[in-house]
Amino acid sequence: MHKRRVFLLVALSLCLFFCDAGVKYLVFSDFANIRFHKGIEIFHDFWGVDFCINCVTNQGGAWGIFAAYPKLVLALRISIILALFVYAIFINRERRRELPLWLILTGALSNIVDYLFYGCVVDMFHFTLWNYSFPVFNIADTIIFLGSATLLVQSIHEQIKSKRGRKAIPF
Repeated sequence: MHKRRVFLLVALSLCLFFCDAGVKYLVFSDFANIRFHKGIEIFHDFWGVDFCINCVTNQGGAWGIFAAYPKLVLALRISIILALFVYAIFINRERRRELPLWLILTGALSNIVDYLFYGCVVDMFHFTLWNYSFPVFNIADTIIFLGSATLLVQSIHEQIKSKRGRKAIPF
């Protein structure tokens, strides 16, 4: 990786990290007593979608799974982040995968820092989509999703390109 590219990736990661940390701090400190069902409503029934800000804590993984084992979840998160960091820095040779990998690392690291500071992950964005209450999430979760979705789209694109390059084998 070129030094300039690494600098840009680190700068982007730091910006996203501190944005997420700042929003979580504000929500956790200022909204901690506002843990009621509806939260602070941002908009209501916008084409069937409601959006509010809530302060929801999570000691488990995604959707609260393994919440009874927070230290195990923390150990797994740290192990996965270390493995992904080693892959991103030392193994990955494809330039187009650098940004999505750094996004995933940034979001995952931000959620780990939450656990270390608050004892849980702080979530705040709550959408209700046509009477379906979508799980509450945070900026770090969004960053992880964007990185993962980008890797998925890249993988699908590579498969389509490789299939076009191969000629059909007649039977």
